[in-house]
Amino acid sequence: MNSLYIFKHAWRHLSRMRTYTFINVVGLIVSLTGAIIIARYVHQELTVDHYILHLDRTFMLTNVQDEGTSIN
Repeated sequence: MNSLYIFKHAWRHLSRMRTYTFINVVGLIVSLTGAIIIARYVHQELTVDHYILHLDRTFMLTNVQDEGTSIN
């Protein structure tokens, strides 16, 4: 089949069902936005403190005094 025929047929179908097309496009936009936000968050979490040498052997000590206050 000719690709121009397929494009014309798809365009006619989308123009007849405008509400359905609008809902699908909005759903696609929302899902892609969510996926991009999640991907950026995961990337940021994986690359934080990447410049510290021997990060796997770095620890933070906390000192708790008798009054209950903590000093970092």
